[in-house]
Amino acid sequence: MQSQWEGYFAQELRKNDLSTYSHIRKFVQKKVDYVLEHPYSGEPLKYSLNGLRSVPVKGSYIMIYMIYEEWKEKGNEEIKEWSNLKDPEKAVIFLTVKPHDPAYEYAEDWSQLNLDSII
Repeated sequence: MQSQWEGYFAQELRKNDLSTYSHIRKFVQKKVDYVLEHPYSGEPLKYSLNGLRSVPVKGSYIMIYMIYEEWKEKGNEEIKEWSNLKDPEKAVIFLTVKPHDPAYEYAEDWSQLNLDSII
């Protein structure tokens, strides 16, 4: 079944996380497929991570992502560099996959990173 949601990947996830944690790659792919079918299933994050969601991948590994329209609805700024999104109302942007604590630490600073290239 084809998802109505479009998935995009931040450079950090594509370049570093997937190669560093290659031993969980198949679990990451399964979780991406699941999230694209059920994007609101992830745990909504709070405080400085408001607008992001997380889902467990395997063991202590989690994936942090955003539903772009939900991000904007929560009062966060539109990210102009992401104007290339095919359908922003149906965009799910995967930010990182890491062990629990490093994932949240990374997510704290994700907005300061170069995310102008999402694929």
